[in-house]
Amino acid sequence: MTRLRTPAAPATRKAARPPAPQSPPAPAAPPLEVLSPRAAGPLVVPLPQAPLVTGLSRTAIYRAARKGQIKLLKNGRSTLVDMASVRAFLDSLPTA
Repeated sequence: MTRLRTPAAPATRKAARPPAPQSPPAPAAPPLEVLSPRAAGPLVVPLPQAPLVTGLSRTAIYRAARKGQIKLLKNGRSTLVDMASVRAFLDSLPTA
């Protein structure tokens, strides 16, 4: 007995979608050491990090703030140092 072959059902394929457009990756921020003193940096810095960023001791920051030379801000329990006032303070210091 001979079997008759029936044509196989065509395989159903989904139409291939075009790839979704990808946005370019965001540029990475330069490390803190690379920034020049005049480069735009953070607007405020938490007080514990301020000595590392400014090169001033914590006591010097508090003394300058008491004299009104550096502006300190409060956000809840956090004390923030205004970097614009720090730059102005450092610019006002005499050169060595």
